[in-house]
Amino acid sequence: MGRVVSRLLLGFVVIAFGILMLLDNLGYIAFWEVIGIYWPLILVVIGMNYAFRRLWLSAFFFSVIGGVLIALNLDLIDGSLWTYIIPIGIISVGLGILLPTTAKRSKANQDNYYQDQRPKMNIIAILGGTVKKVTSQSFESGDILAVFGGATLDLRAAQLAPKGGQIEVTAIFGGIDVIAPPEWQVETHVSTIFGGVDDRRNIITPTAEYDKRLVIRGVCLFGGIDIKN
Repeated sequence: MGRVVSRLLLGFVVIAFGILMLLDNLGYIAFWEVIGIYWPLILVVIGMNYAFRRLWLSAFFFSVIGGVLIALNLDLIDGSLWTYIIPIGIISVGLGILLPTTAKRSKANQDNYYQDQRPKMNIIAILGGTVKKVTSQSFESGDILAVFGGATLDLRAAQLAPKGGQIEVTAIFGGIDVIAPPEWQVETHVSTIFGGVDDRRNIITPTAEYDKRLVIRGVCLFGGIDIKN
């Protein structure tokens, strides 16, 4: 369902882009002027895409930032993006705290390092760093948001669910590290804009008994995503 919605949203964005170019060629609108005002709608669409996938933290962040940028472009509110981005980030962290969790601080490491036993989890790193070690023996999915910060997800003590696992990553001027066992099959489908994705693992050929896949999807804007062991 999520992939179908993603394709529909992408299709509508491309169609809208083409219609605007056509209206500009016919002299009805000034294409670049309209784009200059309403380009943040792309962020809102990304937020809607995350909402349909029930990735609420990323959906909230993208939708609100997109709405704020449009309001600023239309002079509906005062200030700049920097006036709002830190409070929005704090609200996002608060929402993350309110989500149900079974995470606990690791006795082996008393700093900002947490063990998480859940099959589904969220990580938020805004203007800071977060490290989380997953110990679930049936890991299904994760949602990682890093904005002007760094996030590390350690999966070395985890096992994938029978159907495999999926991680949604969003790195904006930030970095995300995913530490995965070398025998895992990892696929990356990340859209990058002035960013990069690097798989640095020492890969071991998977056996017939272990054919589960970890799929990493998302967006990397002026940031980096590293997969390593």
